[in-house]
Amino acid sequence: MIMNEIVFSELEGVEFDPLYNEILFILAEHDNSIDPLNNQQAGEQINWLDIREKSERLLMVCHDLRVIIWFMRAGFHTLGVAALWQGIKLIDDLLAAKETVYPLLVDEPVGSGHAAALGWLSTPSCLSELKKARLASEIGLTFEAVYENALQSAESTVTFAELIVMLDSADSGYQAQNTPVLSQQLAFVGEALERIEQYANQNSDGYLLECRNLRAVIGKLAAQLSGLNSDAETPFSDEMSGEDLLADPAQATSANVRMDGKIRTRQEAILMLDRIIDYFKTYEPSHPAPIFIKRSQKMIGMEFENIVEELMPDAMSSLKQFIGK
Repeated sequence: MIMNEIVFSELEGVEFDPLYNEILFILAEHDNSIDPLNNQQAGEQINWLDIREKSERLLMVCHDLRVIIWFMRAGFHTLGVAALWQGIKLIDDLLAAKETVYPLLVDEPVGSGHAAALGWLSTPSCLSELKKARLASEIGLTFEAVYENALQSAESTVTFAELIVMLDSADSGYQAQNTPVLSQQLAFVGEALERIEQYANQNSDGYLLECRNLRAVIGKLAAQLSGLNSDAETPFSDEMSGEDLLADPAQATSANVRMDGKIRTRQEAILMLDRIIDYFKTYEPSHPAPIFIKRSQKMIGMEFENIVEELMPDAMSSLKQFIGK
């Protein structure tokens, strides 16, 4: 039968709908063109927003794991990193509610094809596209850049202060959309992936879903982000649990919010200085103070030697002799 102009059947779900097959073909062609073993020229640019909108139409009619993956994948290119939390949470909620989830295989136990349907989560392509996803559509910093900078890798592209400001901006945007802050998104995704793997593999017809690499990257960044705010308590009562925050993600707070106005971490100091800079930009744009404040902000995340080098480059050789280097 047809529901909302989408072709649907109890057995096949939306597999015979033109939108389903259109998306399937586009993504298959795209994946084939970027496969290094195929030695083909890159295909046409994909309209990821169109794929996301069409996937959403299909999901309104049928909960198909393959379509959820497409929806999430398109979200990496349009919504940003939050698409991962959104997609994994949708899968986790559906499985917990024990709703009918497609694909269904004829003469096979329910869920026997679900591990294979979720197989993209275990591919290098998944990690590659996630790393290229932005913190948010309006923030240029990618997941990979956050990962490298949070781990203080040699590949770091922004300063510690810039990273804190961008994360705060992204977290504020997440909260405005009733989405947890990034560290909580990643923590949830890591736990949910384990549940999804266990479910999919216990019902599998032979294919095993293995998301170890994805979980490792997510877990490492989640730990680093939690470490950035480990000293920053939320302004809510001690009785508020982690479950309460997940139940109402808008209550989850980033480290910049203080009911008492006191500053207790480097992160909060950086964000406070950022607000002072915003004041001057808005109300006294000709004032030179932001130049010096930005320099101070940058040095908050630096080690002593780096600060000396920043302020007095010529004194570095004397300093190294003094400390025995």
